[in-house]
Amino acid sequence: MKGWLQECFPSRAAGGFICVIDNLELLETSRGARELLEAIRDELLNISGLRWVLCGARGIVRSSASSPRLQGVLAEPIDIKPIDDVSAEKALLKRIEVYSMGEAKAPVEAEGFGHIYRIGNRNLRNALKYCEDFSLWAYLEGNLTEDSQDKLKLIEAWMAETADRYEQDTSGVGNRAWRVFDDLIAQGGAASPSEYEQFGYETQQAMRPQLKLLEDANLIESAIDESDKRRRTIVVTSRGWIVNYKRSGFEVS
Repeated sequence: MKGWLQECFPSRAAGGFICVIDNLELLETSRGARELLEAIRDELLNISGLRWVLCGARGIVRSSASSPRLQGVLAEPIDIKPIDDVSAEKALLKRIEVYSMGEAKAPVEAEGFGHIYRIGNRNLRNALKYCEDFSLWAYLEGNLTEDSQDKLKLIEAWMAETADRYEQDTSGVGNRAWRVFDDLIAQGGAASPSEYEQFGYETQQAMRPQLKLLEDANLIESAIDESDKRRRTIVVTSRGWIVNYKRSGFEVS
């Protein structure tokens, strides 16, 4: 294969195949991701004719790329922002167009998708997941309709009920933990425990019990850099954003 690639792409300027390694955050730690990338450095990442795109949330790519063995192999990571609301709705319309079958109508249209997308902090994958959940619920409950406004109202009601149910499952979260959660939301949904002063705590250790309560309730999740356990990233989960929807009085930003 290497010979064939070299023949097709004799130089970097001649081009190459674009290959993607996605969801590196599933390895859970930056150490795990770093060990994987170091292991495939010579076998895959340096093969002529292949261009690699590495993707991962929670800063795991940035931590992994700092490895001395990967310097000169990986470029500086780029932070990718969510696509804007209008483009997200257009993407949904294109998806419906491509996958439509005959005269079948999608239970979720662009406006309803946009509503779910904004509630979940503009995460496409999570928005599509909740669209699927809603569609299955609507079918099983016999609530399918072809009227666009009725679809939107039904989605709004279903999301409100889902948010209310999720919040009821967080009975173990106390007021102090909720304050940390609300402050984390105000910061965009991501922070480091080393920023404890911004949350009103004098030490990182003092804030740790509140983070533990939020993690146990699946409202936040964290990634730890195994090479430096002091370096940790905390982010609000998909479930956390939906609970925030309830706590904000069902307002969508």
